[in-house]
Amino acid sequence: MCMPEDGHSGVELLAQGVLLERLALYDRALECYRTAATASEPAVRAEALRRESDVLRSRCEWDAALERARESAYLAQSFGLTDLFTDALVSQGAVWLVRGDLQRARSVFLEVLALTQTASIRGLALLNLGVTNASQEDFTAAETLFEQAQECFERAGVRRGVAAALTNRGRAAMMNGETDRAMSHLDEALLLAQRVDDLELVAMATFNAAECRLLIQDFRRAEDLASTALGYFTVAGNHWRRVECLRLFGDIRLRQRDVRMAERAYRLGLDLAQRIGARLEEQVLAERLEPLLGAPH
Repeated sequence: MCMPEDGHSGVELLAQGVLLERLALYDRALECYRTAATASEPAVRAEALRRESDVLRSRCEWDAALERARESAYLAQSFGLTDLFTDALVSQGAVWLVRGDLQRARSVFLEVLALTQTASIRGLALLNLGVTNASQEDFTAAETLFEQAQECFERAGVRRGVAAALTNRGRAAMMNGETDRAMSHLDEALLLAQRVDDLELVAMATFNAAECRLLIQDFRRAEDLASTALGYFTVAGNHWRRVECLRLFGDIRLRQRDVRMAERAYRLGLDLAQRIGARLEEQVLAERLEPLLGAPH
């Protein structure tokens, strides 16, 4: 338990929360962050609120995530904590991104780039800008932004950021049909994610590797990798990523002409997307389902 009587300082609680978060122990991480948010130091409180926002976003509690990010930004700005302020803006933009409001997300990330020269934060903004481009199927522009993000993370020595950038570079290459280059990026991302003991990054690299295997018609390996990723996201309570995994299962089955199982996976994904308000994923799954309605099974 992360309680004040443990004698931990706010900084120690933050560090403990980060470790728990990377192990997908979200409930315990939230305890640490919420306790740290009562500390006397404004910087600790602002960071604790921002990290709480990120965990809530992973759990698809998007309204609460946005509220915490705004609280963090207000506190950081009030005390002139520029890096913490821009970090909190990135967290706000990330919520808009996962909710499918790409224009609002883009404007936030561009604002961050105008406000800071801190390499690690610029890397986050560039990475998320790349995701907005990829969401609109502009994979060439996305690849450029992911590469720039990776350069920022490398300058800052942020290995988690490098792993995330490599994963996204792999996905962009894959969507452009460059499967060999995609697998090279994803293999590197997976190795780095394992080295920094970040289970979510491991799962993301695994998920994208599954999709890459689908493109080269290695269906059995694709399904094994997708199952591994889905297992993590289910345990972690990341319903948004579960939707993506269900969509991928449907794609795998459809490519094998198993229409009944493909339709079932798409329907499960669509139901979950509707429950959590994931508009982009809801649209994608509805489009996948439409030609299957009434198809012979």
